[in-house]
Amino acid sequence: MSKTIFDPIHGNIMIDPIIRQIIDTPEYQRLREIKQLGSCYHVFPGASHNRFEHSIGVSHLVGYELETIKRKQPELNITDRQVLLMKVAGLCHDLGHGCFSHAFEDTFLKKIFKSKIPKKLILLQHEYRSCMVIQYIIKKYNIDINDDEIYIVQKLIEPDQDCHGFMFQILANNVNGLDCDKYDYIARDTQSLGITGFNVNFNRLIESCRVIDDMICYPDKEIFNIYELFRARYRLHKQVYTHHGVQQIEFMISDILALVDEEMMISDRIFDAEKFCTITDNILTLIEYHDSTSDNFIKAKALIQRIKRRDLYKFVGEKNFKSIHINFSEKNFIQYDTSLIESDIMVYCMKIGYTGKGIDPVDNIYFYGKDCNIKFKADKEQMGGLLPPNFDENIVRVFCRNNDKYDIIKSAFNLMFTN
Repeated sequence: MSKTIFDPIHGNIMIDPIIRQIIDTPEYQRLREIKQLGSCYHVFPGASHNRFEHSIGVSHLVGYELETIKRKQPELNITDRQVLLMKVAGLCHDLGHGCFSHAFEDTFLKKIFKSKIPKKLILLQHEYRSCMVIQYIIKKYNIDINDDEIYIVQKLIEPDQDCHGFMFQILANNVNGLDCDKYDYIARDTQSLGITGFNVNFNRLIESCRVIDDMICYPDKEIFNIYELFRARYRLHKQVYTHHGVQQIEFMISDILALVDEEMMISDRIFDAEKFCTITDNILTLIEYHDSTSDNFIKAKALIQRIKRRDLYKFVGEKNFKSIHINFSEKNFIQYDTSLIESDIMVYCMKIGYTGKGIDPVDNIYFYGKDCNIKFKADKEQMGGLLPPNFDENIVRVFCRNNDKYDIIKSAFNLMFTN
């Protein structure tokens, strides 16, 4: 039986019976206990929304976009079953997130598997684990999706180099990054955080898109709307997702998980769908009240108390570079003072911006004009002088794990970046 729910971003959403079957499983319900923005909630009180509502929103949007294309372009022969499978993919694309969302893979897993064999590194990506978990759910609960359809859903979630065509540009668009996942999280995050000043009309983009030569294309007049969307993405990354306070807490949580990993076997759970589904944000509570008295657990519990007291790892400073490909790490600090050791310092290199790839976001987007059967690249002259000179920035940040040595690390940082 179908069901209608109300979402604050998209209004009423109709839930298909198969979609409802997946939602009503313990493995899917765990997304209620994983914050959409991970550690951001410790800095921004409005960041209290979860992966659960985001995933339902994405399922709605991918279905909405494919149904719109189906209605406007019947010659593409899109079936109702294809629409359903697209909705399933949107619903399940984030099932592979561990506790604290991206921090689980970007800090904790990379730290644990730093010296392990490369073949295991694919498991660091949440998309891979999403594919693993959705297959587990479908099989466990005998949901009416066959093996061939499971494979299609997995490819929609994680397209590879062999996945070509417009169907792979709706949920996870590796061609230009303009997809329904981005539409939902930008709209949902900005509303939850109270960020104003953007006028991103994703419904207009969905309703006006067309498939030309197997590519999703947009009216040329929508170039302003598209730039606004990518500008919103940059602002969220700059002001929220990579806020230095958020990263300070992420590093502390990563250290907490690493300390107890051997006893709680957290990283081992990524190899097994059933065990992986036991990992949620409540893991810090489990650690805090665990009855282990080992040295590592005592240290982990002390770090949890430090987070609660806001006694965080200190932020030393940051430097912007033209290129992120620089030879810079914790080892660079040790030459300035022999009392420093690598574990005193954390160096984090990141690229943020409109795309994260250092390119103009519309470079790989196709448009159409009065003739809706001909696609072309945008004429960016219509933007006048409003485009920024660069669309991404490369940042090196330094944090201090041992706060007693903050002054030494700060002096070393100043010396490095003034010479």
